[in-house]
Amino acid sequence: MYRYTTAIIMMIMLMHCNRTDFCYSPLNLFIASKMFEQVFDELAKRFGFDKELFCVIQLGIAFMLVFVGFDAQAFIAENALHSIAFLHPGRINNNAGYYGMAITYLSFTLMTLVTPIIVNKIGAKWSMFAASLVYSLFMLLFILVNNYLYYVMSSLMGAAAACMFTCTLFVNSLILWNGHGVYIKQITSTGNVSRNIGLHWSINFLSSVFGGLIMLIILNKTKTMKYLTMEVIGYIFYGLAITTVMSNILFFFLPNYSVNKFQLSRNFLKNLEKTFSLLLDRRMWLLAICFLYLGFLLGFYLSILPSSMLFSKFIVGYGNEIVAYYAIVLGSGEIIAGLFVSYMSKRIEGFGFMPTMLLAIPLHSCAYLGVLLTFPSDANFHPTTSTTNAEMKLYSANFSLSCWLIISFLLAVGDSFWNTIRTTVITHLYQNNSSQAFALSKFFQVMYLSKDSLATSSILFGSDLVTLHWQILLLASFLIFASISFSILWRINKDDFIAPKMEVAVITAEVKIT
Repeated sequence: MYRYTTAIIMMIMLMHCNRTDFCYSPLNLFIASKMFEQVFDELAKRFGFDKELFCVIQLGIAFMLVFVGFDAQAFIAENALHSIAFLHPGRINNNAGYYGMAITYLSFTLMTLVTPIIVNKIGAKWSMFAASLVYSLFMLLFILVNNYLYYVMSSLMGAAAACMFTCTLFVNSLILWNGHGVYIKQITSTGNVSRNIGLHWSINFLSSVFGGLIMLIILNKTKTMKYLTMEVIGYIFYGLAITTVMSNILFFFLPNYSVNKFQLSRNFLKNLEKTFSLLLDRRMWLLAICFLYLGFLLGFYLSILPSSMLFSKFIVGYGNEIVAYYAIVLGSGEIIAGLFVSYMSKRIEGFGFMPTMLLAIPLHSCAYLGVLLTFPSDANFHPTTSTTNAEMKLYSANFSLSCWLIISFLLAVGDSFWNTIRTTVITHLYQNNSSQAFALSKFFQVMYLSKDSLATSSILFGSDLVTLHWQILLLASFLIFASISFSILWRINKDDFIAPKMEVAVITAEVKIT
């Protein structure tokens, strides 16, 4: 009991002491961290949790809180920046939201070569903690944003995401990313691989749902606003900052584990060499088309589609809360699809391959057709009330927001299916080089959690030049190419897909990188 009392007293002293240089010195923060590690040990014993399970739950909640903030800001950023540009001409570009997200993804890609060194030097726990601080800083500084500050913070956010996620490793059939992956590997004992990774991602997938609920509360009273006021923007991003600050606290109080630095550095160079060697594999180039499609898709549903909804909200008679409904439906679709694939995979051998793709194709085809019929072509540029004759026929038949949400659900489920395909194919085709195969997949389509470098950045940089309808045609074309590419791969390597089952928790969705 004395440990609880001592830890609480220590925190009270830290919060109320006037001498900041003393209270928040590295020594005192280190002591507080150690005390709370002891408290967590006591709580784990009292409630019947082993320390490993407690750490996995804490890590999952910390990541969920980070992405509650990131997902929500990704959905609303373009509309918020468009409003700032209208209220304060010259302060920031109208389409800075698209550019900023693209910079984040490019920074994320480039930093994947550097972050293993950072994780090696300061450890997995402190890498994740430092990265989470960047997310909080982004939220807190958003209200002060201008062209220079926003783009700098966007690039830092990409670096932070890389520090948390990138440089995929595949150790003992467990998917790992730099800080996040190394930490899970450190705390996971033999036999608990699937349990830990599955539990962690199950918690993390709730981020879009909770982010949507937060936005629904904040935006519910802004229905008639064509442009968000600075006060409302402040409420949104300061509210989201609360969730990221809570994640900072959880990351800070995670138990720390040592890493064999020499081994990590040696493995990194070896993995990098193997990664480039896989570029000579023709199967990887067939898969690259699928990865590119995932990149375009992610950029579309993470930023372009929610922005188009906000710009077209007056067409369906709804307000800014529309993006909150979108986030909730998107997160729910990813979770439901993941549960469905997991259920069917236990009953149908090879369900995660061709059957899953055959389900994903009509889902995304219907979603793209729905976007063409229900959104104006200029919906991704600016607020609009324009419609086409085809759209007017739909509106006269009591068309409502429900159609847009159905489109969102179809996109989420299809995205989950395609990510299942990516995970299962790499697992079976590259059992001895899974780390390098996943790294290349993230080069073409950089994750979450995220998201995605070359492909996503391309569609975002062009989002203020190419109309929404042309972007849909581009996505539909890549859907066809990806489907043909995977079909060829399946036909050539069908025997390789029938492999002994591995202990792996299939991640069926990629809800955000950053």
